[in-house]
Amino acid sequence: MSPSPDDVIAATAPPPHDNPLAARISPSATPPPRTPSLPPNDTEWPKPSSKPPATVLPSFDEEMEEKSTPSTKDPPASFTPFLSMVPLSNLSSLPEEDHDLTLEQYIRREIEKQYQQFKEDAERKIALFEAKATETRRIIESA
Repeated sequence: MSPSPDDVIAATAPPPHDNPLAARISPSATPPPRTPSLPPNDTEWPKPSSKPPATVLPSFDEEMEEKSTPSTKDPPASFTPFLSMVPLSNLSSLPEEDHDLTLEQYIRREIEKQYQQFKEDAERKIALFEAKATETRRIIESA
């Protein structure tokens, strides 16, 4: 006669805890945590005090902001893409150099042009920053 599935499960189950320490740290042996019950009168919200706390809001002084803003004689020169300044218009024909290009080649060429202009603009800004940093360093070291 073959053993029933219940006999197989019982035979493969872990033995009961003979060690009292193992019984205490076993997850099945620990009871769930208990939450203390509150009496009904403690469930009310605290009543607000008669006086609200005094809050001081900072004032905004426009004159102070104007004085703190550094004034520049000339705004920094930055590159504005040419195509953003020109209104769109329909072309009746393409220039000869663009006529044999695929759309992908045309887009890649325009991206390369924009990249070069962007790179030159960034290098110019970096050079201006480094010049100002050198001047500031010289002023600090001379003081």
